[in-house]
Amino acid sequence: MFGRRKKKEEEKDVLEEWAATTKLKFMRVGELAYALIFKMNDDTVVPVQVAYNNQLRGWIVLRALVVEDASPLPSLLEKINEYNNDVCGAKLVYNSLTGTIDAIYEFPAKFATPRLIDAMIVDAVMTAVKNRKIVESFRAESPEFV
Repeated sequence: MFGRRKKKEEEKDVLEEWAATTKLKFMRVGELAYALIFKMNDDTVVPVQVAYNNQLRGWIVLRALVVEDASPLPSLLEKINEYNNDVCGAKLVYNSLTGTIDAIYEFPAKFATPRLIDAMIVDAVMTAVKNRKIVESFRAESPEFV
């Protein structure tokens, strides 16, 4: 019994391990919560947040911003998801607290590794960028999205 407890205490927190080993530039914004800013070639900026979903630290959540203010566009998430059916990777969600649409990953912390976290961050960013282009095309073709 004591051996298991000691082993668990010796295990390094996976987000701390990621922060110590990643080559991505980040800023710590809370207790085991990190923010990253990706600047793409076309000067598109994608903010990303990496954190645990709650104090129990059972799940890690990655969020990459797709649309900053989606509240006046109620059908936007449905339209975006039409283009993302049967696509693996980050899923798109509406965040009612901030009024944003985000590309997110949620996965169990016990399966996470620093390399997996890096890969999922990059995938969430690419998903966000792709869906921003879809949103731009909606705005160009429909007065509802102007």
